[in-house]
Amino acid sequence: MSGETPAPGATITVLMIEDDPGVAKVMRDGLSKDGLEVLHFAEGTEAMNRMGELEPQIVLLDITLPGVSGWKILQGMRTLPSYAHVPIIIVTGDRAEESVVKGFKLGADDYIEKPFSLAVLRARVRHQLLRHAVDV
Repeated sequence: MSGETPAPGATITVLMIEDDPGVAKVMRDGLSKDGLEVLHFAEGTEAMNRMGELEPQIVLLDITLPGVSGWKILQGMRTLPSYAHVPIIIVTGDRAEESVVKGFKLGADDYIEKPFSLAVLRARVRHQLLRHAVDV
């Protein structure tokens, strides 16, 4: 994974790690409308084991996951050079101020609390992609 901008017309891949099937479907359906390809993992262990072989342009990460926690995944991603410039948005029901602060300290680019507006999620994803020079 190079962290480089995909060529014009290339598929933009969103790595979504979310254990709630209803929330995952809403996010996948909404992001697909924007032409984004969504690669979904429902639990942390498989996502953690496979993240080195994946090449997403953005990550949507729940914190409370079966298996490996989202915090551990976030830390793991930020230690890999291939994820150094990949925007990571935490999407979680954890509204605690300490968790928001922890997310940013560990390298998250944004923090969205559930329940969320799909329009706002899509706008924040687009914003992060544009900010990181990915053609959307």
